[in-house]
Amino acid sequence: MRDRGGRHRRAKGPGGPARPSRSGRVTAPPAADGVAFTGPAPERLLGPLLSMLRATAPPEAPGRAVGIEVWADRLAETVYAEGAMPRDFYAELGGGLAASEDVDAPAALAALAVALAHRDAEPLRAVHRDQVRARRGTADEDTDQGIGRAVPVRAREIVALNGDGVTVVVDVDQPTAPHSVSVHVDHNLMGVATDAGAGPPWTDGHSDDEGTVVAEVSLADARARIRHALDMAGHSPGAPGAAEMDSVRALVERRLALLPSGGGVPARPTVTEEEMDDHVQAFLASPEAGALDDLDRAEAGWIAELWIDHAVNDTIGGPLRVSPTLVELFGIASLPHSGGVDEATLAAAPAVLDAWIRYAARVTDVDDRGRDEALAALATITPHLASPRRATPLDRALGGLPPDTPHP
Repeated sequence: MRDRGGRHRRAKGPGGPARPSRSGRVTAPPAADGVAFTGPAPERLLGPLLSMLRATAPPEAPGRAVGIEVWADRLAETVYAEGAMPRDFYAELGGGLAASEDVDAPAALAALAVALAHRDAEPLRAVHRDQVRARRGTADEDTDQGIGRAVPVRAREIVALNGDGVTVVVDVDQPTAPHSVSVHVDHNLMGVATDAGAGPPWTDGHSDDEGTVVAEVSLADARARIRHALDMAGHSPGAPGAAEMDSVRALVERRLALLPSGGGVPARPTVTEEEMDDHVQAFLASPEAGALDDLDRAEAGWIAELWIDHAVNDTIGGPLRVSPTLVELFGIASLPHSGGVDEATLAAAPAVLDAWIRYAARVTDVDDRGRDEALAALATITPHLASPRRATPLDRALGGLPPDTPHP
């Protein structure tokens, strides 16, 4: 970035479908004297356990098999976590579920078998394998609702036209319970996964928002993109949606493991110093910039540079991306804290950004709706861009600024 009057580049810092019901949450029982709590005998657990299953995944709920897996995942994370129960417990629990005549027992056993991956639960998994073999080819084969027999069949991306992010959706075939899993990749947060869900299979051509487009992707690319976004989220525990994703994270991870490897993540757009200068000069020569007054125009090139730097290096997207969220992030979190920004820059920012948004929307063929949404976001943040250092006693006397606004 070119130096403007001794100004330096700022220092960079580190940069779907409905979920199953969250009812029936389990809490881990306490341990005493360092010995894991074993609770009541497995045969006495079956009734409460299956009642909890039905509370989490009611019989009438659509996509019930997914809810049953989520129920098992909660148990796997709490009372049945590794080391919480002895190996014999799982043998008895598996045997009890296999012998039970409860209609939900086969699905409960199957869900626990896929959710409990630790060594202690191997006896339960062995019972489940025996049950699968015994039912194969019979009328009872699908009484477990196909849990453990999921097969990914297709993947698509729902792409936000304003570049804010994509939602990767994987359709999964499963006996009696076809479904989809999805992960939202937030481009304004450098590709972090900020939402995940599970729901019915994706409908061809379906889109809830005219500001999106659906694109086909390979299963391998879907795996790579979801994996990268989830890994990014793991390094960003405070990112939006992190807590909400916990309820379906294990389910998504299991479906991810079924996808083929070898895919890739799209390359991030980059801008060289020469390309940045070209963008800035094109903007300054535009009719939008030509309408600025002299004071605002003096800051226009500098503000455009800072915008491009933020759009390309602090988010995933091109230099001319037009997005309400990008406007808010730049105006509140980036511009005021950039090196070399002073009161003149902040005072000119509303007019310059208005011109920049109109220019970028025109040259990238953004429709009126997209442009106007970005301009509305600018209007919302404009009060935050006003520099308190320009306040004078006369401003206060005239009521133009709050009385506690500082004066240099």
